[in-house]
Order: sequence, then C-alpha cells, then structure tokens
Amino acid sequence: MREASQSTSTHALIVEDFNYPDVDWNTWKTEGDSTDGEDYNIVESLRDGYWFQHVTKETRGRGTNKPNLLDLILTNKEDILLNIQHQSPLGKSDHCCLVFNFNCRTEITDNPSTKFYYDRGEYVALRQELSIDWQNKLTPHTNDPERQCRIYKEILLEAQKKHIPSKEINQS
Repeated sequence: MREASQSTSTHALIVEDFNYPDVDWNTWKTEGDSTDGEDYNIVESLRDGYWFQHVTKETRGRGTNKPNLLDLILTNKEDILLNIQHQSPLGKSDHCCLVFNFNCRTEITDNPSTKFYYDRGEYVALRQELSIDWQNKLTPHTNDPERQCRIYKEILLEAQKKHIPSKEINQS
C-alpha cells in the first residue's frame, strides 16, 4: 500500500447548498449594513479562511421566483477548479447540477516502515533493561519536560529494537 503525500500543500474542496439567497457571491456582500446576521458571519468566516468561491451564475430557480445563487463550490486555492458547467436539475430538484474539473496533484512516495513482532518479544530482558534509575536520568532536565520526554522515548525505542524482533516492510 502506498502513502500519498504532497510536496506543497493540501487542496481542499467544499461543494454545498449554502442557502444564503441574500448574499451576492460575486461581490461577497450581504444585504444591509448589519454585522450581526448569519449571512454576514458566513461571508466573514469564508474570507477569514481564505476560501475561493467559484460559482458565478444562479443555481436554483423555481417557476416565476427570482433565481438564486445558493450552491457554492469553495476551494482553498484559486486555480484548482476548471470548466464549471451548469447542467439541468436531476429529477424534481430545482437546483442545477454543477459539473467541474478539480485540478489537484498528488505525489506517491514509497514509505518503508518497521513491523514489530510483539508476540515474540523478550520481555524479561526488556524489563531488565528498562529497570534504570529514571529519577537520576531525568532530574538534570526538570526544567525541560520535552527533553525528558525525548530521553525517555529514545531509551524505550532502543530497548524495543534490541528485544522485540522486527522486519522492514516496504510499502510500495
């Protein structure tokens, strides 16, 4: 099994019926001057999160009612969405279907790991090796708990390597 990693940053995509008919999503403005409304708060939250909104035409229309832009496609990068198409609604829905290309790249890397066979561990020897004077080992670093944790972890992992059989697994 391969693990996916990205060399730059993570791409995010949100597609949702946000149902805020009083927001002009082309200008990111709300009706009125109120900063207390839910409409205002959602716009500000999306701005604070540096989201990009890609839908520019109305997505819902019913009969003679004014069409609204309710369905949004949000990404955390401006240039990762291409070719947005508004297609006919499915079934009895009054929301159009949005079809688009999400342009993202993933690098696949081999990630070797170690598998420990704990059922074959030499626990008497492990216990003996870890029977050290922890107080003296960690006291010189009482003002640095992170250092104490690193020391403890290094000792524990070294003892694990010695007393628990393992095998390198190449996950490619």
